[in-house]
Amino acid sequence: MKGFFILLLLTNVFVLGWQVLQRHDEPVLSPYRDVKSVNQGLTLLAEYDETKPPAEREQKSTNQQAGRVAAIQTHAVESEQAIDPVIEVVADKGSSCYQSSMLVSLSEAVSLQKELELAGIRESDRRTVKTTKTNYWVKLPPYRSRAEANEASRRLEKNRIKDFFVVRSGRHENAISLGVFSTLERAEMRHRTITTLNDGINKPIIEAMELPAKRLVIVFSIRGEATPALNKIISRKSEPQLKKITCKQ
Repeated sequence: MKGFFILLLLTNVFVLGWQVLQRHDEPVLSPYRDVKSVNQGLTLLAEYDETKPPAEREQKSTNQQAGRVAAIQTHAVESEQAIDPVIEVVADKGSSCYQSSMLVSLSEAVSLQKELELAGIRESDRRTVKTTKTNYWVKLPPYRSRAEANEASRRLEKNRIKDFFVVRSGRHENAISLGVFSTLERAEMRHRTITTLNDGINKPIIEAMELPAKRLVIVFSIRGEATPALNKIISRKSEPQLKKITCKQ
């Protein structure tokens, strides 16, 4: 019996040693390894969701926008609507080529391709384009010291404010980030929430910034005249829209 227990113990030691030798430690990858700049890192907030199409909003004049929040700081930003990349489409001589407006999500792109197929376009390509999008950063301006910034953080916590952090370095050091938002409306809501606290903290500001984004574009070519169904899609004013582009021979 004693020999059996010794044998059992030795077996367990052998199995344990074998498992240790066979283990391959996985490298710990930084969660920020794909972030190339500080501004790009700000898009990691949960609020910023590129998979959902933006809501339809009225086009307001520059003066109306400026009057909504006096504290908005703008920095030569370029919205995604202002960028209209032209994609090369190779087609035979005599063909006509078309390109869609930029699409936010894969579901939008698939839906347009199905619509085109019903209009007689059996072959269309889906391309990814890199562009930029204006986002809005709500923050408390930098404090004179880390101690003052930490005190402001405690006051935010006391007022049950969540999802903020103290900027530790760079030109925004000792500022308090309150979130990066994909629309001005959401940024203004956050701005109003903080402004109404009136608890001895700095007045929040909204800074417009240009961040990288990816969009989808549908391209295709046709020979001969467009079908009535295709002409209906081409002539519509609502999104997504189609425009004629020069074919590459």
